[in-house]
Amino acid sequence: ATVANTATELPMAISDPYSNWIYVRYPISAEEVAQAHEGGKKIIASGPGIMDDVEAMVAAANAGADTIMSYHPDALAERLG
Repeated sequence: ATVANTATELPMAISDPYSNWIYVRYPISAEEVAQAHEGGKKIIASGPGIMDDVEAMVAAANAGADTIMSYHPDALAERLG
């Protein structure tokens, strides 16, 4: 896996030939998830401000993240139903 700490790092992460997954450590948009998927990558939403914020995790799920790392999995599961 590779890491994108900011949106400006996402294109580099998508172009990484050695990884199939990208740890995205910022609030990702549906358009950015689509770009990653088009580039053959899957998205792991993680990092400070994501893993500890239920609203940010829900937003990542709604944007199409493939996996969400969470400090509050029960709250996230309840919100996602």
